[in-house]
Amino acid sequence: MAEVVANGTAEAAVIKANWQRAAKVLGSSRPPILDLVLPRAAGEMTGDSELLKKLQEIPVAQRAGFVTEFLQAEVQNFLRLAQPPAASSRFLDLGTDSLMAIELRNRLESQFGGAFTINATAVFDYPTIGGLAEYLVAQLPDADSGDKAADSESGSESDGDAESAEDSGADEASAQAATGEGAAE
Repeated sequence: MAEVVANGTAEAAVIKANWQRAAKVLGSSRPPILDLVLPRAAGEMTGDSELLKKLQEIPVAQRAGFVTEFLQAEVQNFLRLAQPPAASSRFLDLGTDSLMAIELRNRLESQFGGAFTINATAVFDYPTIGGLAEYLVAQLPDADSGDKAADSESGSESDGDAESAEDSGADEASAQAATGEGAAE
């Protein structure tokens, strides 16, 4: 309360709440505001979720299909669509905006127990349901070895990745030059 008064905050609310009970009741639909007052349990951050366990039991070749179907159902529920969207459906065409993208990311992180790195811009970086599914599956440990073998056979994927890494480095350098950052280093 002293902090609110000292900072001259225009609006503030003081409530008595049992945050641990609220987290239990809300389960996987836990709102992000709870992260400010109650840290997540260790199991939630290590990827201990039933969905993740199920995914890891599926053969590597079938994981993309499993995640795609899961995402289709999740997007259908999230956007309250009459039927699941196609895997080729673009998030923007479905009506997803930036706030919805963050909400969807939060839902996916909680569903997968925090096992995946999902940026707030994931639906823009991977604009289709199938594209996002492939990105998520590629983060699984078993999927890495298969992807590396496929990349070494084709050769073209790794060259494209190297070029994009060089491009992003050049973009970062030009951004630093424009803002004056990094000049003193």
